[in-house]
Amino acid sequence: MANKNESVINLIPIFQGKKGSYNRLVLEVLAEAKEPLKPWELAKRIHEKEPKEVDWYRGTQKIYSILIRKGGRLEELEKKDYITFRNGKWELTFKGLITALIVNPQLKSKVLNRFKRVSNFLLMQLPETHAPREIPLGRLAILGIKMDGEKLKKLLEVGAKVIAEDGEQLIDFTVRETKDLINNGLDLDRITTQKLTMLISLKRFLFLDDRFTQLLDKLGNKILRELEADAPQGGG
Repeated sequence: MANKNESVINLIPIFQGKKGSYNRLVLEVLAEAKEPLKPWELAKRIHEKEPKEVDWYRGTQKIYSILIRKGGRLEELEKKDYITFRNGKWELTFKGLITALIVNPQLKSKVLNRFKRVSNFLLMQLPETHAPREIPLGRLAILGIKMDGEKLKKLLEVGAKVIAEDGEQLIDFTVRETKDLINNGLDLDRITTQKLTMLISLKRFLFLDDRFTQLLDKLGNKILRELEADAPQGGG
C-alpha cells in the first residue's frame, strides 16, 4: 500500500537506514496503544504487527533486545524527543505523535481518542475548589471572567467536546505544517516538541497565513457560546 507521505518520510533521519523500520514500528505501535507501554509489551506488539519469527516468544525477545540495548531504538528515540519514559512505560511526545501520523495517516482516529482521554484525565485531576482568580484565556480574560474550580472544570469539559468535534482539523493543520517545514529543510531529529510548536506558530505569522487563526477563532467561539449558555441568567 503506497504512502503519499513517503517522500517526506525519506527526509526524516530516524527512518533512514536499517534502524528506520524499527523506529517507524515503535512510533506506530505507541500511537495505536490506548495507554503507555512497558518495553516488553511494546516489543510483543511490534512482533504481532510485523512478525520476524514463527515463535512469538523468540521473535519478541529479539525485538526487545533491539529496543532496550545501549544505543538501541528506545534510547535514540527518547534522546531525539520522539518518545518519553514515565513510570516504567514508554509513550509518544507530541512531536512523536505528529511523526507517527506522517508515517501512517490512518492513525488519526486513534490519536483523536487519545486527546479525549487526556482531557478526561485532566478533568479528574482538578481539585474540587479553587480560589476565584482571573486566568489568561484570551477573550475570557478580556471579558473579565473569573475562574474557580467549577468554571475551570466546565471549560475543560467544553474543550474536550470541541476537540471531539473539530480536533481533526487541528491535527490536519499541524501535520500539514510539519511536512511543509520538513520539505523546506527542517531536520526533525534535531528539534524538540516545544521548538517545533513555536516554529509552526512563527510560520503562520511570518507568511500571514490566517487558516490557523480562523480555526482557533471558530473553536474559541464555540467554547464561549457553550459557557455563556451555561451561565446563570439575570442579576441577583
